[in-house]
Amino acid sequence: MQQYWRPGERAPQLPYDKEIGGSEEPPSVVWNTNKNLSLDEQRRRLPVFRHRLSILWALEKHRVVILVGQTGCGKSTQVPQYLCEAGWTSHGRRIGVTVPRRIAAMTIASRVAQEMGVKLGREVGYSIRFDDQTTAGVTRIQYMTDGLLLREMISDPLLSAYSLLIVDDAHDRTIQTDLLLGLLKKVMKKRQHLRLIISSATLDAQALKAFFTDSAADAEDTPEKPSKWSSRWDQPTGSADSRKRKRGSDRGIGGGGGGGGCVVLSVEGRTHPVEVEYLSEPCKDYVEAAVKTVIDIHEHERDGDVLVFLTGQEEIEAAVDAIREAARHLKNRTPQSLHVHPLYAALPADRQLAAFAPPPRSVRKVVVSTNLCEASVTIDGIVFVVDPCYVKAKAADANSGVSYLVVAPTSQASATQRAGRAGRTQPGKCYRLLREADFSRLLPRQTVPEIMRTDLTSALLYLKCLGIDNLVSFEFVSPPSLAAYTRALESLYALGALDDKGKLVVPLGVRMAELPLTPEVNRMLLLSTEEGYGCAEEALIMAAMTSVKSPWIATRKKDYLELCKLSLGVAEGDLLTYFNMYQQYFFHTSEESDDTGWAGRHMVHGPTILRARDIRNQLEKHLRRYKLPISSGGQDTPRIARLVAASLFINAAQNQGNGKYVLCRSPLSSPVMSIHPSSVLVSAQPPWVVFQEAVFSGDTPYMQGVTAIDPRWLSAVAPHYFHMNLQRDGR
Repeated sequence: MQQYWRPGERAPQLPYDKEIGGSEEPPSVVWNTNKNLSLDEQRRRLPVFRHRLSILWALEKHRVVILVGQTGCGKSTQVPQYLCEAGWTSHGRRIGVTVPRRIAAMTIASRVAQEMGVKLGREVGYSIRFDDQTTAGVTRIQYMTDGLLLREMISDPLLSAYSLLIVDDAHDRTIQTDLLLGLLKKVMKKRQHLRLIISSATLDAQALKAFFTDSAADAEDTPEKPSKWSSRWDQPTGSADSRKRKRGSDRGIGGGGGGGGCVVLSVEGRTHPVEVEYLSEPCKDYVEAAVKTVIDIHEHERDGDVLVFLTGQEEIEAAVDAIREAARHLKNRTPQSLHVHPLYAALPADRQLAAFAPPPRSVRKVVVSTNLCEASVTIDGIVFVVDPCYVKAKAADANSGVSYLVVAPTSQASATQRAGRAGRTQPGKCYRLLREADFSRLLPRQTVPEIMRTDLTSALLYLKCLGIDNLVSFEFVSPPSLAAYTRALESLYALGALDDKGKLVVPLGVRMAELPLTPEVNRMLLLSTEEGYGCAEEALIMAAMTSVKSPWIATRKKDYLELCKLSLGVAEGDLLTYFNMYQQYFFHTSEESDDTGWAGRHMVHGPTILRARDIRNQLEKHLRRYKLPISSGGQDTPRIARLVAASLFINAAQNQGNGKYVLCRSPLSSPVMSIHPSSVLVSAQPPWVVFQEAVFSGDTPYMQGVTAIDPRWLSAVAPHYFHMNLQRDGR
């Protein structure tokens, strides 16, 4: 067997002549259809196995490898194991694998731990926000979200714990992925022996190759004056090669470390032909059309499971209910022959697991999912795909700067990826719920990178915390507009994270960057500990509740749900209602009350509240690490509402007298918004509000997470900001 090296030593022989695994097999959340085969044979059957030697050889000769392979070829689970077997985890170093979604980090880590015969959280682990399943000094392969690795770079900018990093599912082009790629390009010039794999199913590989071989990257971002926050990044401490390079001696990240440049490798997938069908006429309601298509498949098509793509939890739950109801009225099949499962990130683990489980004999399984099934996870047995060709995405209004969640057409590349899910085990069909001409005319060829269409406030605050002051010169794969930079810097100045010279404010700005939530919510946590507010207990709960999905149980009994909201609602708005819901839940389910049916009667989703409690406890640890006082505001709800206004004032809005709101910061260019129907303030329609986020429903922008405020608070908490924006609007 040919041997491959890890920097500094020769690797051990690959143990493919032995059975892989241990005496105890940890549970996996991904169902294994080849469970009767040995783990070694299962691994050999994956398409990526034939390219194992090519991948290892490429990493010896090149510092960056771009790996393009269809979903299901095994690149996410197998490549880290090949590298571990080849010695890349010697001397206590780790292999880090980043993925965009939390569910992918958990499921893939679980499967790899099973294949390696180790306990999840030991040699193989995962790290996601508010959940770290790794062991210091023991974990060799660590799966994590892109955001978690970015957080790690605050304390270790050169990522010295890792010998090799894999950026998986890079085609998603989230803002965290693009930020990570730009930073890794800088890191690799400091650490000449670090290796990088960028893997994806549908990726513009040549653009990435050009990015990592661009000689312009040799220019360093050197701070004007060394400081605690800049020296960690810009000084060559911890570098594998801290000597000054001669001018023109290096091109991009090439040179040094035993290899140079960047190479692209392709891995074929295990796919079968997929027949694509389109509508002859446009449909008015794609959710209704998706339900009808599923029923038609069930009645007229051959056996095989169905995967339906929708944009979010609300649509998915509505479609699941509609499919189950329609199945009850089928003439040729019994309702029991159709099992329907939702799948989205906020779903409890046991319900997620049900979507992966194989159905009983003579039963067709239908999985209604967000785009996380597009590439991040694989469900075996799918023969039919129903794709409306829509996705829920983040976007920012170019004029007002308001960030939205908007339902938009997906890209042609993503649609192709979705269709391929039908051809994993046998020839399949994909039903696209639009006309073929509209598919070519309306859908972009590639996904627009998130960094080019969304708010940059969090990203720029993070770069500032790393000591990168020259933000405009920071290299992104796809650079955002100057207007986006300007908006984000204005927001950071208004929030108190930057001073009037654009420097990071210590300690407020640093702590806002280090805390794991949005800058606005992080500011709320930090301000709540100050003497003028003194309500950190309430702020911790509100922050935790805004970090989880809606705590209300999805139901078709809308009238009853509204009565439950009235019973728990607080006049100040949604955030204080969440606080009240949290408190009431633990009061009624405590040992003293022992009212186990309280949550169900009030349509409160208990697991969501429990998850919020875990998040609240972890946020408290952050505040205690800063040695900040934690106290309660008691019954002083105006003080708590004033804290919310002091944190979300950028999203302050005024009622125009008809339930239509415009932004206070830019009333002349503001979109006309309404309070979301799910808000407890939808009927009250206060004259002045602040909101957490905005979403589009049809053509109407709605405000979510709404709190009623006194307008005098705005000039008190941010006089500089509103004076600046009123001048800009000519008022």
